[in-house]
Amino acid sequence: MAGKRGQTTKENARKRSDRSTRTKAESQQTTEHATLIVKSESKPAAPTTETRTQREAYERVDAEWKVKCIPTLYTFFGAAIDVWGTCCISAASIAQVQEIIDVAVPNSGYRVRHRDTFFKKSHARLNEKRTHIGKQALGIVDKFYSSAEFLGKPDAIRSHALWALHKHGPMLYRKPTPVHCIESSMRSRAADYVQPEGHFLSSFFIDLMQYFFRFTRGTRGEFGPPKGVLCLATTALERAFRSWLTGTKVTPPEFTQDMYKTATDDYKVSILELTDQQWYTIRQEYGDPRLPAVPAPLKPKFTRRGALETSRRRLFLPSSSPAPGPEDLDPEVLFAHLQ
Repeated sequence: MAGKRGQTTKENARKRSDRSTRTKAESQQTTEHATLIVKSESKPAAPTTETRTQREAYERVDAEWKVKCIPTLYTFFGAAIDVWGTCCISAASIAQVQEIIDVAVPNSGYRVRHRDTFFKKSHARLNEKRTHIGKQALGIVDKFYSSAEFLGKPDAIRSHALWALHKHGPMLYRKPTPVHCIESSMRSRAADYVQPEGHFLSSFFIDLMQYFFRFTRGTRGEFGPPKGVLCLATTALERAFRSWLTGTKVTPPEFTQDMYKTATDDYKVSILELTDQQWYTIRQEYGDPRLPAVPAPLKPKFTRRGALETSRRRLFLPSSSPAPGPEDLDPEVLFAHLQ
């Protein structure tokens, strides 16, 4: 009997201990739950003046991003000399994005940081636009060779592509030098040689550049002539015509900086020599929305001793490029810099 009473006593003590443990656990859970409720219902900390100012600046720019900032970004890009390096991912582009935002949304108070939202958006937009220019150039040339004059005629396509890629050919000029002058290797100073007219005003350039300038409508900035995008467009069109040199379409390399920066830099040398009058005509044909109302007047250039005196032996020599030779029609020479 004593053994049974002892066993019963131990069991009762264990039960009391278990009940006590459960009570403590339940009490702890209740306390934690109450704490969570208090935390969830409490108000967030009030933002500091600096945080509130940054947020307001961000919202001002964000509200104008599509309507003002993107067209201004494209205008800035079009005029940039380094068309491949504009708004790249490096920290050096912070100042460029800042200038675009300051012009598009004056007094916004926003300060660009490396890889912030607007920095990354600008970088992505221009990468996309470079790719689109390359694709658009291919589409323009593909459509041209799909016409009744060339469709299913590889010999005719090859002959025209070679002519187009001559420095006086129809890719660059509105009125190119006739093909017979080029094929005969006639000297460009010969009396019968027909000089080209309307550089960068071929239908190929007008179509491609009008496509680009549609995206600059609404721009708030004027950054000068579209030097950079013209370099890019010239390279893109050369790539497109080159893809037809065999008479049938060959897929060209991707339109990337690694593949085509050298060609773009080469064209830049010539494009930077265009005069204000030439730029006015070009921008007018392309539909540049920021075209000045009146073309800049021609600026006379005189040497110290006078233009006439220093030009006596050159008065009647036509201004032209060196004579085109057979190498101008050789694709291996024409495009060696792209290999």
